[in-house]
Amino acid sequence: MPAMYQDLLLKQRSTVARRNIFQGFLAAFICSIAALAPVSVEATPLLGDVSAAYNAPETLTDNPATAGFLPHSSLGYSAEQLKDESITARYPGLKPVSINHRGPSIPVEARPGAISKLTPNFGMGLFFLPPIPYTFQATTEKLPIIVANSRIDVNAKIKAEVLGAGSLIAGYRVTDGFGVGVSGGFVQARFNAQVFANTIDPLAIIDGTAQVAFLNLAARLEMFHHRLGIGMGVAALKSIRASFKVDSTLASGDSPVSQFNSVTQFSSGFIGTRLDLTRRITLLSDLRYTKADPSETSISLVSLKKEPRDVHDTLAYRGGVVLKATGNFNWLTGLRYEPSSVGRGSTGTNAKIGYGTQEFLSSVAGAGPLAPYYMVSTGSQLCVQHMQPRSGLDDHQDCKIMLEGGVSFTEASVGINETGETPGAYYYRKIGLIGGIRYDF
Repeated sequence: MPAMYQDLLLKQRSTVARRNIFQGFLAAFICSIAALAPVSVEATPLLGDVSAAYNAPETLTDNPATAGFLPHSSLGYSAEQLKDESITARYPGLKPVSINHRGPSIPVEARPGAISKLTPNFGMGLFFLPPIPYTFQATTEKLPIIVANSRIDVNAKIKAEVLGAGSLIAGYRVTDGFGVGVSGGFVQARFNAQVFANTIDPLAIIDGTAQVAFLNLAARLEMFHHRLGIGMGVAALKSIRASFKVDSTLASGDSPVSQFNSVTQFSSGFIGTRLDLTRRITLLSDLRYTKADPSETSISLVSLKKEPRDVHDTLAYRGGVVLKATGNFNWLTGLRYEPSSVGRGSTGTNAKIGYGTQEFLSSVAGAGPLAPYYMVSTGSQLCVQHMQPRSGLDDHQDCKIMLEGGVSFTEASVGINETGETPGAYYYRKIGLIGGIRYDF
């Protein structure tokens, strides 16, 4: 065992304290893996991921009521394809550490959209992904973990495999200006992580599975001859289940198995608008509220004890503008702001776990940007093929195949002073290349 771990363990007198060090050491790393099972969904990044009242198949998981308003059956996918990402952390008295990622993006939040219009007022989509023989692998070096006010640098190898995924979407337009919808789905994955600390043999081997299931309810209104659209919805049910088995030289006795089960009802909701300001300009805007769970607890990496997390309700914003330059070409601009649900935390009598190592490692593992963050994006859509007119008297041609592409910039800067549980400074920056396609039929 490396000397720094021996020194750390010698400071602890009891078996319970030694086990808490092990749990605290792994808490941040396990959190970063569990975060790879997302509960939020991207829509069109070039429009800030708005989805409340925008007609696109990618938005249907969030607002399935839109399925009743789409004019055609449709397939669509839009996501970040490549990225140049930098994540930096600095703790008092220690040198800063930076981790850079360049290359293909992991589409953690992106979902393909597919809808079939069974009638002009009713649309339904079914997506199922069986177990696939593809394993995602990543190696990250010199991950800084702050345990008991000491920094530990570890290397990690992560493998993840999709065991299955599926979703069901149904939307019905009750009247010309009102519709309702429901969507549900699940994702199941298996992963293996090996943690090294300047040794040939791994310090810890983590094997686990995770399952996420959700159920969303939504509605859509259209007013003023369809110039103003309003969408709203709630996460009626969300379930996250995870199981981890850990083999480690730091654990005494049998390899511990950790179970995590969380079921929440009506924990988040959204409302948004679409305004056709002119025939060529459309404004889009979403507000999203997420309620925090005040009973959430974890192992503090400072006190090495089980403590409540300093979590808060959040209100996020997404917005976009569509400029219809020509019949074949649209220019898109988006803005997205996502706050952090984790506060600074505190120590002492009423100690709470605050923002720190767990959030940093979750971002490093690819679960998403550090929050709070903002994202700005811009790009274009190009119609490369039109549909045939529905009748000889109709000269309007809807687009059949639409391609889109653009760029996004994401930034976050977070500082926790000495009043927080883990003082430190964090900076996140990412430039992403976005691509997508939509096919109507």
